[in-house]
Amino acid sequence: MSILSRLPKFVGALVCVLPSVLFAQTQPTPAPSPVQIREENQMWRTTTLGDIVTESLIAPDGSMTALRLLSPDEVYGHVPNPHVTNVLRVGTGLPEESGIGGSRGVFFLQDEPLVLNEVTRVNDTTVKAEGSKASIVYEFSPTQLTWTVKNKTEETMQFLMVLDPTLCAVETAKADARITPEIKLWKDTTWYQDAGNKFRKIRITGGDRIWGPGAIIGKSWKEGLFQVWEATLKPGEERKITIEASFATPEEVTRISALLPEKVQRRGSGPSLFVDPQPASTGDLIVYSPVDYRVFQRQTEASGRVLVSGRTTKPSDAVKARFVGTPRFGKLPEGWIDLPFNPQTQSFVAQLDIAAGGWYEVEIKSFLKGAETASVKIPRVGVGEVFVTCGQSNSTSCGSGGPAPNKTQSGLVSTFGGDTWQLCQDPQPGARDNSQGGSPWPYFGDAMVAKYGVPVAVAITGHGGAPVSNWNPGKPAFHWLMMRINQLGPQGFRALLWHQGESNVKGTTEDYYNSLSRTIEASRAVAGWAFPWFVAQVSYTNPQSPSSDSTRNAQKQLWDEGFALEGPDTDTLIGDDRDGVHFSVKGLKRHGEMWAEKVGIYLDPTLGL
Repeated sequence: MSILSRLPKFVGALVCVLPSVLFAQTQPTPAPSPVQIREENQMWRTTTLGDIVTESLIAPDGSMTALRLLSPDEVYGHVPNPHVTNVLRVGTGLPEESGIGGSRGVFFLQDEPLVLNEVTRVNDTTVKAEGSKASIVYEFSPTQLTWTVKNKTEETMQFLMVLDPTLCAVETAKADARITPEIKLWKDTTWYQDAGNKFRKIRITGGDRIWGPGAIIGKSWKEGLFQVWEATLKPGEERKITIEASFATPEEVTRISALLPEKVQRRGSGPSLFVDPQPASTGDLIVYSPVDYRVFQRQTEASGRVLVSGRTTKPSDAVKARFVGTPRFGKLPEGWIDLPFNPQTQSFVAQLDIAAGGWYEVEIKSFLKGAETASVKIPRVGVGEVFVTCGQSNSTSCGSGGPAPNKTQSGLVSTFGGDTWQLCQDPQPGARDNSQGGSPWPYFGDAMVAKYGVPVAVAITGHGGAPVSNWNPGKPAFHWLMMRINQLGPQGFRALLWHQGESNVKGTTEDYYNSLSRTIEASRAVAGWAFPWFVAQVSYTNPQSPSSDSTRNAQKQLWDEGFALEGPDTDTLIGDDRDGVHFSVKGLKRHGEMWAEKVGIYLDPTLGL
């Protein structure tokens, strides 16, 4: 098959020979080279044109940070589609979570990731990266990639590829396919990448083993779903590694798909970042908002805005809504409310000013020429106070659960876990650590309900054992927090409640202050609005070390300089309030009530009370 036959039709059209009568002097446009290497922002980008197009990116440190496999129709004007999923995983795990300290996709490791300072284009098909300890020659052709790697030292060295979780299965010639991550002493392997519209098939030779999740150089792999391919190079060893790519056959897709679970979650990281909200629906009428147990943040003491949206699946020309219940303030709209309806998309959306209170029953109906076509009831919708919580284990569900799960006693507290709203009961959904014990949040919610008389909701996002730096911009914990904040939207919650510090007691005041102030500023910038942060004083680790001045001073400095509002001092909870570093049931109740007290100091004047 010629090179041209593998390119998009419009590229072939560019080199068609037009009638010589009109263009006797015109020369046919030459076919593009099957291997293209070009310098781009101090990096080398390569594209090979074949039955499957490969695109890669070699960084200034010599590591390959991108490898994408495309069909010819995913190449636009000789430029590969950048949205095709990367085969490699970059920036997470080893031993930090970004930069040269993190995974670099394809790189050498000898105690630490190695930097290859000299990266040059050797010829039209080859790039070489060389350092004092190792070198790699990247050779590209339309049928395969060949890497010649060399350990220039007198000690063993690892050459690693960290693979994206979309590489969902692996097999070898003598063994059936296994779901990744897998730990095997397999040298030659074939991988299957579920990249959405097509399964990619990647054969790699020249390795020694595959592993993951696991530990390396004394550091835990932060995201346990990542698979590692390894070649272990002996002192002075030079080795060839080949990669051949193709698209899986329909039979292979069927075989691999049968192995895969319906939903893969990141180990140790709670549910996936990609949530699947469930709308209320009768089939004929789908309501995206509101959903059961949803609390909308009130904007004044007396009212808030409720989003009502959805679509009809049967022909309709009108949609109406009705709120039923007893408000805490004022009155609900009387009768049915006409909602703006778009007949072209069969959709409706409205922001309705609704009196603070609840639970309200919300009924939505669709009509055609005055006749009802469908109806949906959402039994519990509130307008009240919403809070996001974040921090270490004492902000999630790591406390004592007691003989029965801690849950709201007022029945007016709900929890938002990212995909669903539900009655507030431990363990709380949505925490990044997926913890399964007790939390202070049912007690906090009930104390707030007792004082203000409106429904309350919490959204938990923390991760046990994590230092404050884990929430710096760009880190996975920061993305997790911002996902929940952005789901709630601008003005969609009252404040963020931060409870963290135990993992930083050996650090300095300056480091803690700089790290958390940076996170606070970044969170507001990403969210697009300056929501309040409450920062608790937290540093208790055990009875012998009930507090740490360095951490406490940093937290107080954040209050003093206006980055955050004053949260509770939970270092004062000792004795039978504790179960180790975590709280007993008694301590959880006190913890929640202390939060309500501090929030009230801010909220009362805000509401004009």
